[in-house]
Parts: sequence; C-alpha cells; structure tokens
Amino acid sequence: MNIVKTKAAQFSLVAALVLFAAYCGDPVPAERLTTAKTKITRAQAVKAELYAPEQYAEARTLLLQSHEKISEGKMKDASDSAFNAAEKADEAYNIALPKLAEATRSEAEQALRDAEDTNAEEFAAAEYESAQTAMTEGNGFYEKQDYLTAYHSFEDAREKANEARDISEAQAETMTRRLATIESQIEEAEEVGAADYSPDALNEAKKWAAIASQNIDELHLKTAQEALDNAEANAESALNNSLSDYARSRYSEAEQKVAESEAKLNRSLEGTDSDAFQSALSDDPDARSSIEEARETLAAAKEALQESDTQYNKEDYRRSYDYADEALRLATILDEMIPETELLVADVKKRADTSDTDTSDTDDTQEGDWKTYKVRLIPERRDCLWRIAEYDYIYDNARLWPQIYKANKDQIKNPDLIYPGQVFKIPPKSN
Repeated sequence: MNIVKTKAAQFSLVAALVLFAAYCGDPVPAERLTTAKTKITRAQAVKAELYAPEQYAEARTLLLQSHEKISEGKMKDASDSAFNAAEKADEAYNIALPKLAEATRSEAEQALRDAEDTNAEEFAAAEYESAQTAMTEGNGFYEKQDYLTAYHSFEDAREKANEARDISEAQAETMTRRLATIESQIEEAEEVGAADYSPDALNEAKKWAAIASQNIDELHLKTAQEALDNAEANAESALNNSLSDYARSRYSEAEQKVAESEAKLNRSLEGTDSDAFQSALSDDPDARSSIEEARETLAAAKEALQESDTQYNKEDYRRSYDYADEALRLATILDEMIPETELLVADVKKRADTSDTDTSDTDDTQEGDWKTYKVRLIPERRDCLWRIAEYDYIYDNARLWPQIYKANKDQIKNPDLIYPGQVFKIPPKSN
C-alpha cells in the first residue's frame, strides 16, 4: 500500500513539473514516462509478472528510478531511465505473450477434454462446437505468431468449453433417473428367472449399471452414457429371453393348481344335486352363499388361466404371467374356502337326510342333529353368542348361548369376542 502511495506521489510530481515546464533549462521527460508506463501496463496485461518476471521487475524499477531522478533534478538521467523502462517492458511483453498464449491453449484443451468427458457433444452441442471453432482459430493465429489474437481465441474456447461442461453436468439427474429405470428392468428380469434363463445378459446388465452409477457420481457422463446404453441393452435382453419361459412355467403351475382346487371342490360338493339336498339348501343362506362363492372363484380362476394362455399365444408374456399369477391367487383363495364349504354342505346333507321331519326352526335341533353357523358382519346388529342362540333356527332361546360356547372352545377364547367369518358347530338343543 505504501509503494502505491509513493508511486502516486511521484506521478503527481511529474505532472506538476510538466505544468511548470522546466528545471534548469531541461524539460521533464513526460512523453517517455507516459510511454514507459503504458508499456508496463501492457506487459502486465499479458501476465509478464508471471511469465517474464525479471524483465517486468526491471522495467518497473527503471520507471521508479526515473521518478527519483526527476525529484533530484537530473532530467537527462530521468529520461534515460524512462526510455530503458519502456524497452524492458517491451521485452517482458514479448517474452510473456507467447507463454500466456501457450498456457491459455493448454487450459482450453483441458476444458474441452472435460466437456467431452461430460458428453457435451450430445448435451451441449452448440456450445461445444463454438469452443472447438475458437480452438481451431486460436491454433491458426498461434502458428502465424499472432500470439495476442491466439490468446483471445484460446480464452474464448476455454470459456465456451466450460459453459458446455456446465450444461452437460446438469444431465446427471436425468441419467440417474434412466439408471433407476434400468435397475427396475434388472429386478424384473431376476423375478422372471433370468438367473436361470439368461444369466450372461443379466450379469452384463448388472456390471454396466454399476459402472454407469460410479461415472454419474464422478460426472464422467460420456462414459456413463455408454455404460447406460450397454446396461439397458443387456437388461432388455435378459428380460426378453426369460419372459417366454417364465410365463409358460407360471401357466403350467397355475394350470395344475386350478385343477387340484377344482377336484377338491367337486369332492366337497358330491351329492349336492339331489332334490332333497337342494330343498334343504334353500333354507340355508350361509351354505348357499358359500357354495356359490366357491364356484364363482373357481370360474374366475379358470378364466384367468385361459387368458394367460391367450396372451402367451400373442407373445405378450408379461400379461401372460400376470394372468397366471391371478389364477394361482384365486386357486389359493378357493383352497381356503373349501373347508368351510364342506362343513356347511355336510350340515345341509344331514338335514336333507331327515326326510320324515318338518325341519321347523326349533325342532331340528332336538334329536342329536348338529348344525354349523358362520358369524356374519352386521354393523347395525353385530353377531354375538346370545344373539346366535336367539335365532329361531338355532335355539330360539338366547340363554342357551353357553352350549355354543362349550362346543367351540377351540375357537372362542373369550365368549364376549367372536369374529366375522368364524364357523361354529351348533350342538343339539338340550333340555
């Protein structure tokens, strides 16, 4: 800070001497001082303090000496020092300028490599092309030894390349989303048995997905883009190679399961076509509902199975195995329904066999005839043991609820807590 103030004072002194013209008859070397200062500023503009430090420092020292000579009244010496300062500044400029141009070219080349690494050719094509054009022009001027113009061209190339890189790096988020989609494809491929049906493609997809993830994190987006392309191609291959076999495998599994469930249901419904059974069934809404629901579930399972086969023939393997899975799900539900249906059917058969009675709602429980009752969900009048006992077709007496409780202790832990869907055995009404 003191040096700056000293220089300012010295330049003010020069200006004053110029205004008051002469000292001992010799004029102040104002023109040479101005020239020296201008050339030092020009050398500074091309970073002579970095690339020609000795010459630049000597030019500044000579200029300072010129100021000192003026203050001593030695105008001839001051003029010589100013002249020498200008020459040294020229020397510094001529040494520094080619070095600055070369250094800026190196920076521009690195910026272009960084932009290329982020795949700027695709993501920031205009900016990247401008950078390349400026680089080419700079090289042309450099070959002609027009270092100043070359320096400005290289500087422009560097800035354009950095701009292209910044635009490209913004694509990292988009590439991350694409990677997530590919990883979902890989997961689906694994779910449909790609490890068995297409292991090579599956492993390649995983490998390239990992490479893409690492390069996205490091913003090496050109490499990441290539890795994403490879990962996607292999993931699709693994998936497509596996879908057909998997879909047919799921269809076969569903076909067997549906057939087994249908056989179980048919066994549980044997003898239900008789007139006596149908007559007794008409008085049992629970049994009737259970049988209808079981048959509807079987029909839905068969329909899903048929649609699975239809979609397979259309080569829509995804929908094919989706329908096969639905058929399996429905067959499993049917299996869970059959035990309850069997109980209800057995109860109806017992009542159907009692052909010589009137089957009134109170008398049919007197002579050792057991029933079943499925707890219903009736929000406005919830089932409980005493209400069940109160129904006229059960006991027609709420106080007989303990008989139901004792017969079903395996299901009823607390007589105040029963749940919709439970099926209770109803013992005969005792005296």
